[in-house]
Amino acid sequence: LLMNRVDHVTVRDNNFSFNSGLGIGMYRSSNNTIVRNVIDFNIRGYSHGFYRRGQDSAGILIYEQSNNNVVAFNTAENIIGGSDGGGVCVQGSSPTIRFNDLYGNLPNNVGCQRTDGHYVGLYGNVSVDPGFVSRAPSTRNLHLRPTSALIDMGDDAEAPARDLDGLPRVLDGNNDQVPRIDLG
Repeated sequence: LLMNRVDHVTVRDNNFSFNSGLGIGMYRSSNNTIVRNVIDFNIRGYSHGFYRRGQDSAGILIYEQSNNNVVAFNTAENIIGGSDGGGVCVQGSSPTIRFNDLYGNLPNNVGCQRTDGHYVGLYGNVSVDPGFVSRAPSTRNLHLRPTSALIDMGDDAEAPARDLDGLPRVLDGNNDQVPRIDLG
């Protein structure tokens, strides 16, 4: 799944496994929820008896200016090349990855050329339980609970006027008298 300048999408409960290169790619994509996907064994190329890993060999590849996303509860592994990051494989010299929640991904939240320490706790990125209303398949509701730590945690510069429910996107969700966008 290649998301090029895609905003306000929920990608959940899918199997993006055994692809060449990547399972999910995000380029300049913001305000998305990527949750509960299996993204295993997305390996780029095999040549002349040795494994050659390309830039886009990843479970979830985030490349350049992808902000205000929730990436949680995904798995992404490949046995041949090791762990590519269950949350994201961050590539590029200095990609702009800001205001994202990277939580509960296996084998880790950030992989490839970076680690959790490069992003979690920096640039507005966090690693906290998103606090969805319900993750259970029979009652799934990926809206944030009023007590979610992601309320009013986003970057307003990336905020659209309305959310997927048609409601104003920038609100004072935590009652601190400062309207701000939520993550995701």
